[in-house]
Amino acid sequence: MPGWSWFSQNDTFVRRLSASGGKVLTTPKQDNNMKILAIEKELKTVDWENESQTLIEEAKSAYKLMLSGNLREIYFSENKNAVLILECEDKIVAKQLLDKLPLVKKGIIYFEIIELHPYTGFTRLMDLE
Repeated sequence: MPGWSWFSQNDTFVRRLSASGGKVLTTPKQDNNMKILAIEKELKTVDWENESQTLIEEAKSAYKLMLSGNLREIYFSENKNAVLILECEDKIVAKQLLDKLPLVKKGIIYFEIIELHPYTGFTRLMDLE
């Protein structure tokens, strides 16, 4: 049976199934960054037409976070709330980064911040002895 390798999108973990022993090996990368899911929540009803300049500043700030490497992905949910995937040391650093966003500073939104950990369930499918 040939061996296979799997790499996560950001290479946070490398998993290999060796052809000889069939063992799963997990090796953390040198950096200690973790993936963070941040889901925007509105704190109050807003007339977005009156916040056009703030929205431009928000987009600039998000772009800078993307360039820094901390913001990896950004989406809108079906309810038009921002959903961000960040990479940073922990939830505390993620909150510090998000607190600098103009809409957060103005008290219009906040983010629910969730640490994401690698899925380990596939190991249940393999004999790890």
